[in-house]
Amino acid sequence: MWDRKYLIEDKKDVERILSVSYTFQKPDIEDFFKYRKEIEQKGGLMYIWVSTPMVCVSQLFPFEQFLMWCATEKSTIVRLIETAFERIYEQLEYLLQNEVGPVFHFGGSEQATPPMMSPELYDEFVVKYDSRLFDLVHRYGGYVAVHCHGRVGTILDKLIDMGVDLLDPV
Repeated sequence: MWDRKYLIEDKKDVERILSVSYTFQKPDIEDFFKYRKEIEQKGGLMYIWVSTPMVCVSQLFPFEQFLMWCATEKSTIVRLIETAFERIYEQLEYLLQNEVGPVFHFGGSEQATPPMMSPELYDEFVVKYDSRLFDLVHRYGGYVAVHCHGRVGTILDKLIDMGVDLLDPV
């Protein structure tokens, strides 16, 4: 149990979260280049971890409640995922424009892999958004790595179609 209290218990909590104003604060990225140089001099490869929109949203709830809401409160889940997507996209684009990279390691939305969700919900909650993030990385010449446990064989074609360059664990 990692979380003692989740941010969302009911729809009022959703509205509170969505009502918080958001302004992107550009991070200082100078340390990234220093650490990347050190790692590359040792023969290593540095990557950037990026949480996907669906993963961000799923972590706001107890997992069982999240799965239930995906079925019963789908429009609310979509609102939350779209909000997370917009913010992640903006931050990712900033990093890419400033030559951070080349490998971006995404959480693989394993919460949505079958049998947790249907292939249709996986398409709606994951493919629709993650593929746009992956496309952005590729437009800047970066690589997409995805970390996803579960029955990835059921979604392997979708991952390939989205443009995943590396998948772990396998």
